[in-house]
Amino acid sequence: MPKARTRLIRSLLRKIGYDLYRLQRTNFIEFANGGGRGLGGGFDAFEATLLRPVPYFDIVMRVCSREGMDTPYRRRFFDAPKHEMVRTCLASIVASINVAVKDCPDTEISLTIIDNHSDCHAVDSFKGELAKAECHTSLINPAPEFIDNGPSMRASYTHGRDNGRDIIYFVEDDYLHDTLAMSEIIQSFGRIAGTYGHDVVLFP
Repeated sequence: MPKARTRLIRSLLRKIGYDLYRLQRTNFIEFANGGGRGLGGGFDAFEATLLRPVPYFDIVMRVCSREGMDTPYRRRFFDAPKHEMVRTCLASIVASINVAVKDCPDTEISLTIIDNHSDCHAVDSFKGELAKAECHTSLINPAPEFIDNGPSMRASYTHGRDNGRDIIYFVEDDYLHDTLAMSEIIQSFGRIAGTYGHDVVLFP
């Protein structure tokens, strides 16, 4: 079914408390007993639910692109320089955000890049992509000195913990997103959390 028609049908269904999902039934692993072995009862894809509102959706993307990363020992299967890979993945996120801004008007979206001392030309390309985003964006460097992978990851999580307003989505610089990804994450979280009556963790 064409995407425009699918969006129209979904918007009409949501007005009467229903939604359209690809799977007919969804099951979840319950961790209440600490074992994580039991499967939840699940719910039908067309079952009416009271959505859990998602007022804020904060995306934290950790990036690093330096010339020394493009060596024969770090070759990628698509054989492109690191800065081009990161820029392309960032562009896919921005495109997906712009769709979500329209699909999820009640959710305020933000995008923060935690940059681990990328080369200047790479940072300029990142800023160019951020300028296309229809949401609040920022690019920060967590420390003046060079930091390794572990500390930069900690800086990313710390930023999310200290600045996240509701739902936080942590992204690495090699995550490529479909245009509907952000909308589906927001809507899926609201529906699943609303169905089960508590917050959930999604691994898109």
